[in-house]
Amino acid sequence: FFLTVIGTTGTFVVCSSGPYATVYQAQELESRLDVAVKIYDKEQNALQGFLREAEAARYIAKHYPYGRPRNILPVVEVITPELAIVTPLCDLGTVHKKIRREGKLSVLQTAAVLSDLCDGLEASHAAGVLHRDVKPSNILLQKTDLKREDEFEIDPTAKHTHALLSDYDISLCNSTV
Repeated sequence: FFLTVIGTTGTFVVCSSGPYATVYQAQELESRLDVAVKIYDKEQNALQGFLREAEAARYIAKHYPYGRPRNILPVVEVITPELAIVTPLCDLGTVHKKIRREGKLSVLQTAAVLSDLCDGLEASHAAGVLHRDVKPSNILLQKTDLKREDEFEIDPTAKHTHALLSDYDISLCNSTV
C-alpha cells in the first residue's frame, strides 16, 4: 500500500489532530483514491490505543454476521511499524465540525445521524465490540451513492450522505453487550 502526499507543498494535509494521533489526507498511488491516514504519536504511549483500534476494525469485519457494516468506517490498511491506520477519506468531516461550521442540526438531520449511529452501534455490538467513546467528533459524514432507507437527509446539498462511526481506540472486543 503506497501513499503520496497531497497539496502543493509536498506535505500531508492535516485533517484533524488529538492528544494521541493526527489524521492526514493522502492519496493511494495505484488507485489515486483519497484516503485518511491516522498516525499515532509514538512519544505519547499511544500503542495500546492503536492496537485496540486495529483489533476492533478486524474483529468487526470478521465477526459481523451480515457482511461489512455500512455505518462503521472501514479500515483499508493497518501499517504496524508506523502505528498508522488507513481509511477512506470522509469528505464532509465530523458531525462536531458540521455543528461548529453551520450551527445546530435540524430535527431531520439529527434523526438521520442518530439512525446511522444506531445502525453502527448495532453492528459493533453484534460483532462483540463495545465502542466506549461515542461523541460528535467520532461520527464522520460521507457522501455515498447508496440511497438512504429513511426520508431523512443529513446534508441536502450532498444527497445520500451517511454517518459512519469511527475511532475505536478505547473499545472492548469480544465483550458481552
